[in-house]
Amino acid sequence: MSGLFGDSARQANDSLRGYIYQILRSVVVWLELGENEQLYLEGAEDLDRIYDGEALTEQVKDTAGSGNITLRTPTVVEAIDHFWEHAARNPEIKLRFRYLTTSNAGIERNSPFGAGQGGIDLWNSAAAAPGTPKAEAATASLVEFLIEEGTVSKPVRDFLSSGNHEQIFHRLIMPIEWVTGQHDGLAMIRLIKDRLVTHGATTGIAPADAEAAFDALYTAAFEAAARKEEIPLNRAQFLRIFAGATEIQLPKQDLRALVKAAMTPGYADALSLQMSTAVFEGAPPPPGAAFPPGCAREATRGSPNRGLRSTSWLDRDG
Repeated sequence: MSGLFGDSARQANDSLRGYIYQILRSVVVWLELGENEQLYLEGAEDLDRIYDGEALTEQVKDTAGSGNITLRTPTVVEAIDHFWEHAARNPEIKLRFRYLTTSNAGIERNSPFGAGQGGIDLWNSAAAAPGTPKAEAATASLVEFLIEEGTVSKPVRDFLSSGNHEQIFHRLIMPIEWVTGQHDGLAMIRLIKDRLVTHGATTGIAPADAEAAFDALYTAAFEAAARKEEIPLNRAQFLRIFAGATEIQLPKQDLRALVKAAMTPGYADALSLQMSTAVFEGAPPPPGAAFPPGCAREATRGSPNRGLRSTSWLDRDG
């Protein structure tokens, strides 16, 4: 007996939407980078943010349509295993792991952590209060639950069984962050454009001109995720792309002509009169222009591993 046939078109659309969301999230993080930070896409995880011997690796999920997540959700269990694997492969790096999703945090069936208490929220509250009785009690509850469920990998189970609660808190609970209920794709686009406008305002760039940099940044992030070269995104690259997307290219001969004309008596007054009613700020680009052609085709290509040592991207959940 075979299984039911699914809607392959819907599955493809879900995968494409998830990949687009991942690229949008990459642009948001790119805009946040400091001067000494680097961002690798499709490395150990979807995003690897590297800085001064530390790393924040991030999984990005657009899964709101699939319901809430709990510590029993398969991708959540896999995330715990992935973090443990990355930490073992990169012992010289202080590693943090972020699982970011549009889904909300739910409560496990039969309420193993008490009425109204979900494991995801309990984990986050414990990580935010190191050294407190609350964190110690939460760690004990989480350890008991994960051992009883038996769904995490054997190396994680072995550590949970042999380590004391302080070790488990510092090596497993505190480094993992669950970020739920995040913006959808359209809200992410608005967030990026707002930040571009704010950045442009510091140098007198009009809002519409600043927003025009969105397409170039999205395309650059898409290409960075798809190519195999070990070239990370950084702050300087953002500044170059932003400048290129917002500046006006003028041939030298035209510039000379303008300078010559500007030196002509009476030219400045005439130019002032001609330009007084000019409007430079137009409508933002349509949403359809946000994504480069061939996005669906490119989304199925393989991706490089770099930055943090990792297994092949084919071996991990997309």
